[in-house]
Amino acid sequence: MALKGKTTKQKKAHLRYTEEEQSKWTESERRLESLRMYNHFNYEYSHKDNKKVVLKWMQESGEYSKQQITDVSLGPDSMLPTTCGAVARAWESGWILDATQLKHMKDGLKEYFVRFSSTRTEIKQEQKTVNTVPQLTIQDRIKLKINEHVGYFEEMQDQLRDKTKLNPKAFEYFKKENVPQNMLKGIAEPFIERLAEWQEAKAGTCEDLKEGYSHWQAKDYKKYFEFVEAILADIDAYSKTKKAVKVARVKKAPNKQKQVAKMKYAKDNTTYKIASVDPVTVIGATELYVFNVKTRKLGKYVADTHMGVLGVKGTTIVGYDTNLSTQKTLRKPERQLPEFTGSSKAAKRKFLNGIKSVEIALNGRINSDTILLHVQ
Repeated sequence: MALKGKTTKQKKAHLRYTEEEQSKWTESERRLESLRMYNHFNYEYSHKDNKKVVLKWMQESGEYSKQQITDVSLGPDSMLPTTCGAVARAWESGWILDATQLKHMKDGLKEYFVRFSSTRTEIKQEQKTVNTVPQLTIQDRIKLKINEHVGYFEEMQDQLRDKTKLNPKAFEYFKKENVPQNMLKGIAEPFIERLAEWQEAKAGTCEDLKEGYSHWQAKDYKKYFEFVEAILADIDAYSKTKKAVKVARVKKAPNKQKQVAKMKYAKDNTTYKIASVDPVTVIGATELYVFNVKTRKLGKYVADTHMGVLGVKGTTIVGYDTNLSTQKTLRKPERQLPEFTGSSKAAKRKFLNGIKSVEIALNGRINSDTILLHVQ
């Protein structure tokens, strides 16, 4: 996938092709120039920019009705296939369109009209200030929302061309927007695809990609790799926190809710990208792992052999073995916590043993700086 997003006017450069120079190209030269041209367009122009040129092409072709042209102008910019924008931009630049390119343009517009047909009535009613709910399917709504989230990061990616480094802060964005877990895969997919394309271009295994990205230097690959990898890492981290806070669909006795009603704990922490489990699950557990975001201490409560399970009284953990329940300070929690949360149950039991710091006894008290990290 090529680079997309909005660009500033001073950054845009216009390509121009004459019939004379095109007539002198060999088939191979035309193919390479075509790749360079499309890569340039995708890099420099947004969906909104390209829609204007598509509308101009539709008007001058004489093959489309006024209603069809109006439908394209009214629909969301992202609904128009990228291929249509690229072909129209090539036409505007003087490129002689062959039968294949014209077919791509027409097929793309057919696809657009099919997708737009379900929303045409609602858009017209909205123009007449009539309140109505668009008759979109749940899948359509999800896709539109996913495109909105992807577009947010693509616009930020476009800014990276003038910077040496840019932190997308995707985790904070997902939390602020309360992005549901069922959208995360769709958001990640385009970035996984473009990362694979960049890696192939850098390796030089594909001549077309190597030519298309010939203007990139090592520093360009580095900063774009870091940007996309940061987004994907935050998607993974955010997905884990969403799973952790999801309430299990089991019946809970009313008295358990009362037992944890006064418990003060940290629901989540943006710095370390972690979240607490439901405190109700502590009652009846045999092990509880906690992390204090202020002191950076990771602790492990183990149920006493006589009690058998852990319990909660006010803001205190009860029923734990004072000898086996300990805590240690994490020197690099930003690196160690993902390792802990991603490990198996058996590995979690051995995790504290591998930490080289002083072992301290736990006192059972839970406060607003404490993350209820995991129960077993």
